[in-house]
Amino acid sequence: MRTEGHVQVALVIDQIGDGGAGHTVLKLAGGLASVGVHPVIITLSDRAKHEVDPSIRVICAKPSPISLPVLRRRHAAREIRRLLVTQAPGGDLEKLPTIAFLRDAHRACVAARIPASSLYLSIRTSIIGDLNCKRGRKRRRLQSWFTGLLSGRNVIACSKGLLEEIERLGIRPRTQRAIYNPYDVEKIRAMASEEAEGVPEEPFLLHIGRDHAQKRHDFLLEAFKAVPTPARLVLMGNHGPRLREMIEAHDLTDRVQQVGYRSNPYPWIRRARGVVCSSDFEGFPNVLVEALIVGTPCVSTDCPTGPAEILAGTEVSRLVQVGDTGELMRSMEQLLRSGERETSAPILGHVRTEIIVGEYLRVIGLGDGTQPAPSTTPADQL
Repeated sequence: MRTEGHVQVALVIDQIGDGGAGHTVLKLAGGLASVGVHPVIITLSDRAKHEVDPSIRVICAKPSPISLPVLRRRHAAREIRRLLVTQAPGGDLEKLPTIAFLRDAHRACVAARIPASSLYLSIRTSIIGDLNCKRGRKRRRLQSWFTGLLSGRNVIACSKGLLEEIERLGIRPRTQRAIYNPYDVEKIRAMASEEAEGVPEEPFLLHIGRDHAQKRHDFLLEAFKAVPTPARLVLMGNHGPRLREMIEAHDLTDRVQQVGYRSNPYPWIRRARGVVCSSDFEGFPNVLVEALIVGTPCVSTDCPTGPAEILAGTEVSRLVQVGDTGELMRSMEQLLRSGERETSAPILGHVRTEIIVGEYLRVIGLGDGTQPAPSTTPADQL
């Protein structure tokens, strides 16, 4: 599909950091540009880890001179509105489809009074998973915040499981649609064939993720310690001293290798015996899809949300119960012993960039270049 003419779409995000959301925004922007739609990325921070295509316009909001959170959020809202008005045709925000990614961007766009008809909130992680991290009054306050944020607004969830959570919580968006993250399959496979320094020669399992309680490195290390087959566990990502202390506490310094952020992790993914996701909750974990693209099997917790959708129909990959150390250990051991590659991955037929871009354009009303698309389903008709 090709959309003719110069059409602006604004993508608002906290920052283009090393997380999956920043990666997704860049891939979406590139995909939009490839079909003649001219996107602009607006960030609340100038922090950037991913390489940005110079053909994609990125504007960073001016930082707040005040550190007080309430005033900083007000400043962010004013900045976002100011920048969007400069990009909108004739300064009319209803004519500028705006997709906001991550919580600070959601908050800023809502506070900036972006019209509900042109604002789309992209939900990237399990709401119930977030709520389960809280107790008592804090949990009730967070649930109330989510309800107020999403009710009556256009919601784009990165997995079907997220839409099910929204319905289970009784939240009633204006419209809602699940759209997976975009992946350039051929490019990922080409990058996976490149040489990379430091990749272990011996069999290894790979975990990619930041040092955060949600990722459950403690659970992963406990299970890996019980794996009898000689092998290495590689932990890739930006990690603090807490994780090193955890590795030492499990007496795994000789078996676990920490490596930092890699702009091209795909050679590591391709050469791993398996990719492991040990999280308590996710949204739509990119690393599982990227592993399947290069034929590497996965072991993942069957956490909310994403892994069950991604690994459905695979032949070698496995889902394990959250927190079941024995099941995770046995699944990792099986991957190490078999050395099998993953040859079946039905999800790959639904996540190519050109497919995802087409879905976004239909949802934001640019599917035929002029008319709003009927594929954005009102919540009361779901």
